[in-house]
Amino acid sequence: MRFEEIIADLRKKIYHPVYFLMGEEPYYLDQISNYIEENVLNEAEKGFNQTVVYGRDTSLAELVGMARRFPMMANYQVIIVKEAQDLFRKNELEKINQVIKAKEALDAPKAKRWVEAIREHRLQSVAQAMKVPDLCKPSDKKVLEEVFAHLALLNSESGKAYAGLIQLLDQPMKSSILVFNYKYQKLDKRKAFAKKLDKAGVLFESARLYDNKIPDWIVGWLQKKGYSIDIPAAALLAEYLGTDLSRVANELGKLIINLPAGTRVNATHIEENIGISKEYNIFELQKALGARDRVKALRIVNYFAANEKENPVVKTIFILHSYFSKLLLYHSLKDRSQNNVAAALGVNPFFVKDYQQAASGYPSGRLQHILGLLYAYDLKAKGVNNISAGDGELTRELVFRIL
Repeated sequence: MRFEEIIADLRKKIYHPVYFLMGEEPYYLDQISNYIEENVLNEAEKGFNQTVVYGRDTSLAELVGMARRFPMMANYQVIIVKEAQDLFRKNELEKINQVIKAKEALDAPKAKRWVEAIREHRLQSVAQAMKVPDLCKPSDKKVLEEVFAHLALLNSESGKAYAGLIQLLDQPMKSSILVFNYKYQKLDKRKAFAKKLDKAGVLFESARLYDNKIPDWIVGWLQKKGYSIDIPAAALLAEYLGTDLSRVANELGKLIINLPAGTRVNATHIEENIGISKEYNIFELQKALGARDRVKALRIVNYFAANEKENPVVKTIFILHSYFSKLLLYHSLKDRSQNNVAAALGVNPFFVKDYQQAASGYPSGRLQHILGLLYAYDLKAKGVNNISAGDGELTRELVFRIL
């Protein structure tokens, strides 16, 4: 299910017994988890029927026990496991998959007959089974070894806990809602445990967005709140705020607090409410370099040098490397139509004209030289072949050499 579908179902009070929320982008995981925590139960019901635990502080056996309880004076009980990645370590996940396979193997008709025979004769090993008259043939030894191995796993302490979770997934309590917030990692969807989760409830993956998708995400977020934004302003925010959607959403929330509904956000609003200068920022530096405007570029880097903490040279180098790499890629394109260039470079079509103009001033050979400069200055910024130059001095020197 997609994020929008999950939230739409929750708003309609369509609930699933299990929500396993996973992925590298925690924003959507927290949105779903927080919505369930805040809205499924009313305040009176939460006292007895809502439990929030952390993965490092609980066990699967405890969770299964909680989920098997019935709610008190409510239709549902909610159990939320935050930081569930601490509960499911890699080796634990492998064991859970092994337990699922063991249970499935022992449910096969032939295996069931062997399990009944083992219990009837109270057999403890393959060797004992082979000595029982008329019970086993030499050719049965391998099958018996597998059966005993499966039984040993299921009868172990951890095996019993995992088996309890698996049984809960196979036969979920309709009055319990169990939420796993599994951040920064994801399950292998080909494995048995992921398939069971998907069948029992909701298995949702939140993938991290690429840099070039953040401006469109900002546009969409503001539209849902009743605002719009200039494309350059969205690009400016994306450059400065990065790909952490929680941080981006938090800053956008601050931005619109003082803006009337329906406002079209521009660079001035951003400067006044977030503090990103509309004239002295990496986006304007990029444009000045693209236009080979020496005066404007040096004015911006002087500002950067005076505000080193907000404009570290490593960040400047990273963004400029992306910019000049795209210009070099532009030279290799045969189809230079607006839509094809936008798709190939991963930029909004609005900016294609800027890239076309910049590319005309930077031939391929020059761009390769600039990328070499950026690599060399990245090393200097990290202390290689650099004794005393600070961020501001390195930024000035780098931009001067690019021009």
